[in-house]
Amino acid sequence: MYGTIRPLTAKNAVKGLIGVKGVTNLIKVEPVIQPENLKEKIKKAFERNASIDAENVRVEVIGNKAIIKGNVQSWAEKKQAERTVWSAPGILEVENKLEIKIPLTSS
Repeated sequence: MYGTIRPLTAKNAVKGLIGVKGVTNLIKVEPVIQPENLKEKIKKAFERNASIDAENVRVEVIGNKAIIKGNVQSWAEKKQAERTVWSAPGILEVENKLEIKIPLTSS
């Protein structure tokens, strides 16, 4: 099925019926998007985000799961990269394998 739905539409349609004591919504909505397109969207999101060094972060998409690998310079950058991946449409699982590598400064 394709299209958009308004949240709670089905619930609101039946909740006032006589005899209905409760409504449980078990509908799972999964966007239809190809993993290759998703990987590109995530990479572009990394490039747009100033707090993520996109050159050092790699992403792999397997179905609805994204795996991010590479090196970042801080815990904040690691968490921001993960949040960026979670915001991609269709991602239901994120495995964050980023390592924090603080650059050495020369004295």
